[in-house]
Amino acid sequence: MDKENTLTILTKQFIMDVIPCCEELKSMGQAVFASLLETQALSLDFASNFAASALTKEKFISHIEDGYYSSGKIEQSLKLLDDMDMGFKNQPILLESINKIHRMFAASYKTATKNQTSKELE
Repeated sequence: MDKENTLTILTKQFIMDVIPCCEELKSMGQAVFASLLETQALSLDFASNFAASALTKEKFISHIEDGYYSSGKIEQSLKLLDDMDMGFKNQPILLESINKIHRMFAASYKTATKNQTSKELE
């Protein structure tokens, strides 16, 4: 079995951390936010795993881009909950974790497309 990369490990850990938080949100009457977080967390995990096993550079870039946008949506949702004073127990930890994941997706995208952009300009 292939060794998992850091991004797939972080996204799996994020899902394990977000599920209890979603249950807490549901108990607070915030089922919409809970559902959004669950959906985007799954999308995030799919993106990191599919990128890790992509057969072409184009597919890799596409999955990395999907993960970038999913992580951005999660980050914005967590910030919105905080702005609305609807924070929950592990929210600061989740925000820190998703910020790191978001930055990793961005760095992977920039690295993967760096040479592509310079070749297009020639």
